[in-house]
This record gives sequence, C-alpha cells and structure tokens, in this order.
Amino acid sequence: MRKSRTSKITNVQEEQLTKILNHTSELYLRNCGLNQSEMRNVLARWEILETTLIKTMAEFAEDCRNCPDINYVCPSTFIQIGTYSKMKDLCRAIYEKDMDITPYAEMMTKEIILSSNLEKVDIYEATNAELGFPCGCSTKETFEAIDSIGGIKLVPEVGLYLRIRYSDQDKNELALVYMDPIYVCQGHEPRIFGLFTNSEGKLTIGGRYVPEFYDGKKKWIYSRKK
Repeated sequence: MRKSRTSKITNVQEEQLTKILNHTSELYLRNCGLNQSEMRNVLARWEILETTLIKTMAEFAEDCRNCPDINYVCPSTFIQIGTYSKMKDLCRAIYEKDMDITPYAEMMTKEIILSSNLEKVDIYEATNAELGFPCGCSTKETFEAIDSIGGIKLVPEVGLYLRIRYSDQDKNELALVYMDPIYVCQGHEPRIFGLFTNSEGKLTIGGRYVPEFYDGKKKWIYSRKK
C-alpha cells in the first residue's frame, strides 16, 4: 500500500541536477567530435533547456504541494477478485494468514454474493486530510469527496481480499472501505468494512458504523472510474 509522500525540490537537489546535466552534456558533445566553438554554441542552447527543465520541475512540485496528496494517476495496488467461489473458503484464507474476522463482519459476509469471474480491481487510497478534511469529517462528507475526484465504491468482497493482501498494515492504522453499507439486521446501523489490528495484535477485518465521524488520519480505500 502507498506510503505518504512529499513533493518538493530543494536548493541542494536543484544544484545536483544542474551538475548532472552539465556533466552529461559535455561528455556527450565531446563524443560527438565537436570543436570548442561548436561546443560553446550548443552548450548555450543547452543552458536554456536546462533552466526550462528545472523551472518546470519546480512548478510541478509546487502544484503537488498545493493539491491534496492523492495518487490520481496510478493506483497504489490492485486486487484480483473471483479467486474464491465460496465465502467460507475466502474467510478460511484470512484465518490461515493468522488474521481475524470480527463477529459482526462475519455476519456481513453472509449478505455478500461473491463474483463468479476473475476480475482485476485497481485500488486507490487517501486519508480524510488528503481529501480536504484535516480535522476529520462525517462519513457522508468523505463519500462525497471521494465521488468528486472520480472515486467509485468497491464491491464488498474486495475488503476481504484486501485483508489478506494488506499484511504490512501499521498497527495504529484504521483503513476503511468505500462501499455500499451492509444492513445485517433490523435495529442495527449499516456498516462498512474496516481493516485494523485488534487488541491481541492480529490484523483484523471488522464492521464499522457508517454514520460516524472519523479524524483526518483515517485512510479510505476505493477504486476509480476507468
């Protein structure tokens, strides 16, 4: 899964880039057999290109700093669903990884119809802060924010496959699945899947309340329109 990143070109990095460009260009021109006058002429043009390149990179970094830190272009990973035709086999695969399923999540699985065909699902992720809510927000606001950037809901079974795949999850992290909430029974609030570490230190999948406020650090997992 994606780790947090920062986009910034420091003065040191710019200086290093300049040295690399200059050294590379001189070596190339010498190998081309140009005399000193011709080299000076070409290097002058190269200097203009070099300045433009550094300026463009700096502008790109500035754009990144001014935008939410969300990976719009490439997914952080992908999940292949359809591997298991029976829910009991999918759940068993989680337990065999020494992971856990909460009782409520287990009830949720009984409401899920598994995909019958193999399908690759691209996975994207963003925290509430990256979606524009550094102080946290309601689930409704998160859903609207994900939808506004072209995000789409995952089919519920993806949460179970993600639990198997996401074996290096930080023990203090709660990752929530952007999906249609599941109603297990009357009198209970609808829930979505959440991935976390339980009190026994086991990676777990559980059911999380939908009408709830989550802080800015909470991570959401979703897909995007192709």
